[in-house]
Amino acid sequence: MEEVSIMVARCRGICDMIRAKQTLRRPKHLPYLTHSQCRVCRIWFDKKVLKTPRCPCCSTILAILPRENYKKKVYRAALHGASPWN
Repeated sequence: MEEVSIMVARCRGICDMIRAKQTLRRPKHLPYLTHSQCRVCRIWFDKKVLKTPRCPCCSTILAILPRENYKKKVYRAALHGASPWN
């Protein structure tokens, strides 16, 4: 039988150095408006500073919206200026 290689995203520890250099953590109110999150490394990146949409540590695509649908409605309303409950 031939071996099947499966790519799994793993934290390589580079984010620990990045986390140590960060002075400002994610904002408490609507953090996805200004920051992106790596769900593998659990680190937040400022969208203005990022050059690519991938985590520099594990190379996964960064999250730009929360996972829960009701929270996504709030973010879409904040971006487009509509009421989230329509």
